Formats: sequence, C-alpha cells, structure tokens
Amino acid sequence: PTVTVTVTQPGAAPSEMEVQVAQVIENAVASLEGVDDVSTSISEGSSVTTIEFSLDTDPETATNDIRNAVSSVQSSLPAAATAPVVSKVNATGN
Repeated sequence: PTVTVTVTQPGAAPSEMEVQVAQVIENAVASLEGVDDVSTSISEGSSVTTIEFSLDTDPETATNDIRNAVSSVQSSLPAAATAPVVSKVNATGN
C-alpha cells in the first residue's frame, strides 16, 4: 500500500517547503509500523510525500495511521500552508 501526503503553500520556495513541511511530515510518518519507504517530491509551493508500506499492511489502516500522524504535526506546519491532503494510491496490478 502507498499513501501520499500533499501540502501546498503558494509562493514558498522549495527550500522552505523542505524544511518547514517535508521534514516535519517525514519525521511524523517514518516511525509508523509497516513503513518501508518515505520519499518527498518538492517544487515551488508544493510538497508531496509518498509513504510505501510493506505488502502485508492493510491499506485502510495505513491511510488512517498516516492521517493521524499528520494531524499530530499539522500545528507545526506554516500557517500559510494548506491543510495536508492524505490520499491512498490505488495500485493496479494482477
């Protein structure tokens, strides 16, 4: 299962997004049970963190765990940033 966390902050430089948003989100989710990999894609005004879980992790549980972890650090994010959007990535496979 893969979950993404998207945060936008119009006009914010990538360096700001990395320190003020991406690192905060990554630190919040990295220690969750079942997390295999955490990576973030940053561009001006946008941070998308992708969290990959081990295959035996329930997608609903993974999404809820991420949502709870992000909620716990939301007050640490810049006031100008939008509320983080947590979404489950639906992998299509056979």
